[in-house]
Amino acid sequence: MSTKPKQTTLSELKLMLSGFQQYLPTSVKSVPVIGDVLTPTQVEAKIEALLPPFTAADDAKAAAKVAVAARKEVEPAARALLEALRSYVKQLFAKDPVTMAKFGVTITPRKQPSALAKAAAHAKSTATRKKNKPAAAVPPAKVVLLGADGNPIGEPVGAPAAPAAGVVAK
Repeated sequence: MSTKPKQTTLSELKLMLSGFQQYLPTSVKSVPVIGDVLTPTQVEAKIEALLPPFTAADDAKAAAKVAVAARKEVEPAARALLEALRSYVKQLFAKDPVTMAKFGVTITPRKQPSALAKAAAHAKSTATRKKNKPAAAVPPAKVVLLGADGNPIGEPVGAPAAPAAGVVAK
């Protein structure tokens, strides 16, 4: 299945004009068009009057394509040149932002964090340090059992047992 190529209005107007000029029988003296009756010469004149805007638009479109392609070709070089020149101007007028602005170069000062942002950063860093810091060796809690009278009973639970008499602990 083949598809017919789409014709533009310009090509249709040219074909219609060509048809009227070459193939319309000379016996045709009037042509009814949009509520008017025109002679073939008037129809041709009407078509010819419509052609220049279409031709100009197509020419402009083609010229725009060529111009856009040319711009795309040189844009990387232009950007590289501008970046190098911006760098030079920044070095030359580093302490004079008014003069740099005349070259189209602006320096945005470093944004100072707000008090809220500083507090959030501090809380985050503290939490990170706490998370990453190894747990300190915590001695086991000494539990003392109390009797009914409130006095300790025996050795405290969890405390090391005292060595027996005459035994040296190593």
